[in-house]
Amino acid sequence: MGYIVTNALAILLAGLAGLTPLLLAWRERRPGAIALGFVASTWIAAIVAGALIVAPVQADIWVVTIVTAVILWGGFIMPALLTTLRARGLMWPVALADAGIWLVALLLQAAVLRIVGLSAP
Repeated sequence: MGYIVTNALAILLAGLAGLTPLLLAWRERRPGAIALGFVASTWIAAIVAGALIVAPVQADIWVVTIVTAVILWGGFIMPALLTTLRARGLMWPVALADAGIWLVALLLQAAVLRIVGLSAP
C-alpha cells in the first residue's frame, strides 16, 4: 500500500476524473453523495494505480492501460453492479447504463494515472 502514498497526487487527480462521469449522470447532486462518490472514485483509482504498476508491459503502454481498466471493470465492477441493480428491480437498460458510466470512469482514471505518471514504491 506504500504506492498509494508515493502516487497520492496522481490518485487524487484520477479520483476527480472518475467522479466526473458520475456527476454528469446523477440527477440530484447532494453533498453527501458527492463526497461518497469522490471517496469511492479515489479508492478505485488507487486500485487501478496498483494494477497499472504491477501490470506486465508486453504491449504498447496505452494498450496495457486501457485493457487493465477494462479487465478491472469487467471482472469486478460490472458483475457486482449489474447483479445488485437487477436484483433491486431496475430494468436492463438502466443497469447497463450505470455499468457503462463506471467503465468510462475507470478509463478516465487509467488515462489520468498514465499521463501524470506512476512510480513503484
